[in-house]
Amino acid sequence: MISTVKAEPVGATIRNVRIGIVIGAILLAVCAFSSLASAQDQHCPQFSGVVKDRVRKQARWLVSESLQKQMAQRSNAFGQLITIEQCDVLKTKVLSEGDMVFNGPLFETDGVFLKSLIGRYQGTWVMAVAPTEVTGKMPDANLLELTDHKWTLLYRDENGDTRVVATGKY
Repeated sequence: MISTVKAEPVGATIRNVRIGIVIGAILLAVCAFSSLASAQDQHCPQFSGVVKDRVRKQARWLVSESLQKQMAQRSNAFGQLITIEQCDVLKTKVLSEGDMVFNGPLFETDGVFLKSLIGRYQGTWVMAVAPTEVTGKMPDANLLELTDHKWTLLYRDENGDTRVVATGKY
């Protein structure tokens, strides 16, 4: 059995491609606008009462305004990471019970795209950031250690040598 395919004229094919490109561009613009709008309109949860006490007991840094302000002054990367985690607390694993390690968000700061890792071991939280690209600039502080009332910003180099960048209380 031989089947035949009816060929469309070249002009019709070019017109269909143009229509597809226009529709794709419109969809891309709508997606970009909606994600930009949702990022600008993002509302962070405000905890109170028993819920705030539970969050404070598990991860005090999630309800601390002073920590975010201090980090923003010392490290753009960690100031931004803490803001993201405080706003997305209900969508992440941060409030899970016990010790844990999980991938944090990907984000951009100072023109560099960063990946993050967040962990908790026996009540001490550790956050790490690193460029997503090998050629990306490593932030001045790439580790943050948090206890109930203290924070320590650290820089760890590729050899594993670690130095304290700053410390504080929140």
